[in-house]
Amino acid sequence: MHSWADHWPIVDPTIPPRDKRRIIGNRELMGISTASPGGHIASRVSRANGCLVTIAAVFCLAIIRAIGEAAIKVPWVGLALLILIAVAAAALLTWKHLESPKRLARLYRDRYVIPSDLDNEAHSLFNRATNATMTVSWSQVSRQGFLDSVANDVLFPQQLWEISRLLRFQSILRAEQAAATRGVVLTPELLAVLAPQQQALQHSVAMVTQRIMELEAYARRVQEADAALRAHEQLQNNDKYRYLLAHTDDRMGMQNLMQQAAAVESTLTQSVQSAIAAGQTLAMPDLRQWR
Repeated sequence: MHSWADHWPIVDPTIPPRDKRRIIGNRELMGISTASPGGHIASRVSRANGCLVTIAAVFCLAIIRAIGEAAIKVPWVGLALLILIAVAAAALLTWKHLESPKRLARLYRDRYVIPSDLDNEAHSLFNRATNATMTVSWSQVSRQGFLDSVANDVLFPQQLWEISRLLRFQSILRAEQAAATRGVVLTPELLAVLAPQQQALQHSVAMVTQRIMELEAYARRVQEADAALRAHEQLQNNDKYRYLLAHTDDRMGMQNLMQQAAAVESTLTQSVQSAIAAGQTLAMPDLRQWR
């Protein structure tokens, strides 16, 4: 099973697919705060690029020398090699630009969330959301297509992005409130300003927590459906037991097995239907006003 560390940063699902693939799992982006795109990793990236440029320069000088020697003997060979090198260099520079963490941070710094963006309280809530998501994604009923694939493939990424973005915003506001009260006397005027802000923040946290609880409830339904599916699969062994009972003339045992099979079938159907219904209630509210 993959860890959610492999899926950081958490990205806005509407980012172009190619750039989204470049961002997800990009560990170089982990050190670039989405609040300050310059980040401390920029110097490391610059040093790494400098080393690559030096190595490339030495390599190019060696090739140019070889081309010069070849051009003296066969002029068209030297020209062809120069064209080939120019094309390869252009392709390499284009690839490096597209993959550059600084380019991605500059374009999308408000559209992905990294762990360092979240404080401890936000991290705790985020972990609950991702644990619920992984429970559903890796469930047997999901892998075998019993659940609503649209809800799981489209809704979950949108849910995680909206939750992560709000948790980041809440972390920023908590830090600002802590800074506002640090080293000063809490006068009635200051408290009068902070009180409604704190209430608004608490309300937002409560709403996000409710969304996460709904995800967790869905995950529990899916786990129940998984258990029912496992019981259904175990019924395949009943033929062995029927054979055993038939040779011992145990009619009561045969009836019990038949009743058990019918009960498991019914439980599986109800569990899957219940999980699907729970998944269809997870639509997020319209949060575009926060964009």
